[in-house]
Amino acid sequence: MAGSAREVVTLQIGHYANFVGTHWWNIQDSSFVYSASEMVYPKEINHDVLFREGHNLKGEITYTPRLIAFDLKGSLRMLRQEGELYDIETEEDNIKWAGDTTLHKVDTGQKNEFLQDLDKDQDEDIAVTDVSSKDIDTLDTQEAATSDAHGHVAPPGVDSSGVVKLYDLDTSVEVWTDYLRPHLHPRSIHLVQQYQHHNELEPFDVFGFGESVYRHHSSHTEVEDRLHFFLEECDSLQGLHILVDTYDAFGGLASAMLEELADDYVNKGLLVFGVTPASFHNNTMRDNSQRLLNTLLSYGGITRHCSAFVPLTLGHPVKTPPVTWPNLQYQADLSYHTSAILASSLDTVTLPHRLDGQSCLLSQMTQALTPANRKVVTLQSSLPLPMTETGSFVDTLMSCGDQLPWLPLTPMCASQSEMVAQSVVVRGVPPDRLKSAHASHGRHTAQQSVLDGYTTTQEVLDQYLQDVCPNTLSASLAVRTPCKVAAPFPHIFSSNINKDGFLSPKPRPSMSGVETTPMMTSLQSNTAVRHLLDNMCTEVRRQDVAKVFHRFVDAGLEADELSETVESLRTLSEYYDAGR
Repeated sequence: MAGSAREVVTLQIGHYANFVGTHWWNIQDSSFVYSASEMVYPKEINHDVLFREGHNLKGEITYTPRLIAFDLKGSLRMLRQEGELYDIETEEDNIKWAGDTTLHKVDTGQKNEFLQDLDKDQDEDIAVTDVSSKDIDTLDTQEAATSDAHGHVAPPGVDSSGVVKLYDLDTSVEVWTDYLRPHLHPRSIHLVQQYQHHNELEPFDVFGFGESVYRHHSSHTEVEDRLHFFLEECDSLQGLHILVDTYDAFGGLASAMLEELADDYVNKGLLVFGVTPASFHNNTMRDNSQRLLNTLLSYGGITRHCSAFVPLTLGHPVKTPPVTWPNLQYQADLSYHTSAILASSLDTVTLPHRLDGQSCLLSQMTQALTPANRKVVTLQSSLPLPMTETGSFVDTLMSCGDQLPWLPLTPMCASQSEMVAQSVVVRGVPPDRLKSAHASHGRHTAQQSVLDGYTTTQEVLDQYLQDVCPNTLSASLAVRTPCKVAAPFPHIFSSNINKDGFLSPKPRPSMSGVETTPMMTSLQSNTAVRHLLDNMCTEVRRQDVAKVFHRFVDAGLEADELSETVESLRTLSEYYDAGR
């Protein structure tokens, strides 16, 4: 394992958070290069930041996410809670009762085509399950040949000739384990045993339920054991990435957990992403009011204890309609689709503290983005960055005109709002496509001439941000490696996007998918947050929450807790006054 890694532990708290996290781990797993002959770009990402090296019971090297995923009982379908990497006996495998027994099993269905192909590849790869990032990108010829023999070089769905197989998983993905690519450590999955997934009679849908689950003695002890296992093995912990469902009881679980983490890890970065689906199948006034209360209480609890909080959704934090995204054709009612857009943006925006030989720590980034206690941060993204297949990076920036080259993933926070600070990442720009090969005409000629004078993507990006955001403290990073969006990433790109993620005048062949894409993200301290927080507080007063409020009281909500949370968020929103 690389000794210079500054580790980050990831928590995924909630079913939709696990949808997002699964895409994120898949993107990273598909970025591993096991053969020097396969290297296209210099090694830039230190995978040891988020992945851990270990050994299974047979002594084989394993390489798994440094992750704890929280979900409800019955949410895994065909995946065992202990995963499949270690041969661990479960209670049903090791029944000691001498008398007659009856074992009732729930039919989990058949694995989809992607998982079946993944199993085939792993069956052929018996000698080594994974390798550490110390070996990734540096295997010698003999090791590379071994990797070829074990199927490491070709990912699922890629045959020996390099032909990429397309998967249509839109109708077969029901839960996040239906497209999980890497193995998980046996300690990675924690299931809330008190509640069943999709149980409409006893739903896990009230903030207080989550607080109670976390504070229950047996649950708390098990969670602590898992946390200590991953956190205490880190030699140089940066902090935690925490993905949270803020619209249901998982927000309460996360808030209670964060309170303890903030006390135990004072100097570490606690970067929280609050995620919400773009669409809900239950959209009655009662359901919307309940989600609003959960969201409000989650925002209040999280912002008290985190280093920075980033609300994310392609819709409204409580209700729809979903956002229209240029060059994407996604289905808002499919978590498999919407979570992929969020995950690719998270993979990009977190690159500054995941680099090989990194110069930025997670805590440094969160501190720079949260001046004057402005804990809520917005995320803007461009997926894909709208570069044409023959155009340049400078052309792309100039084509945006007065608009910034990204769209908001944080609800009710326009990208044109006043920014105090931002961390901008651009990835996937080919070095030979930096600037125009021809003269440009129009009102941006002078600016483009200046940008054309630079020789690196980093220099162009720095100058562009200085021009368009002159009053904003901007930290920037240009990474050559594009975002990997091959299987099982959903087919959400428009037909005018070629396989490398660039705009093309020719439609992409129907049997060809997008494999990589350039991207751009901006994590911002943005004055538009005031609109988001004020709007939520106003909605609580406008909507008739009395019909659901008794459920929150029954779950342990104190009489004054809601009004105190509203007041705290109102106070927080005032920190975002443009004049302050």
